[in-house]
Amino acid sequence: MLFFVCAILLCAAVGMTWYGPAKEKPRVQVLLANGSLQCGEVVSLDTGRLTLKTAEGRMTLDLTQAAGLSAVDSCRPARQ
Repeated sequence: MLFFVCAILLCAAVGMTWYGPAKEKPRVQVLLANGSLQCGEVVSLDTGRLTLKTAEGRMTLDLTQAAGLSAVDSCRPARQ
């Protein structure tokens, strides 16, 4: 009896890891020298240029113009 209970629990656990909610990709927040703040998922990083997938679409930033860079859990909308 315990064997069947363990087998069912094991199948349920494996099913949850395969079909459970997708994990969100990491996001970064970039503070530019002009004071603007950009946030999104990292698409690529190449020779000082960072491409982010933002709510407005893809955006390529020049990291030589960045005043700060930090990892964030989620991107919050800009305050109006």
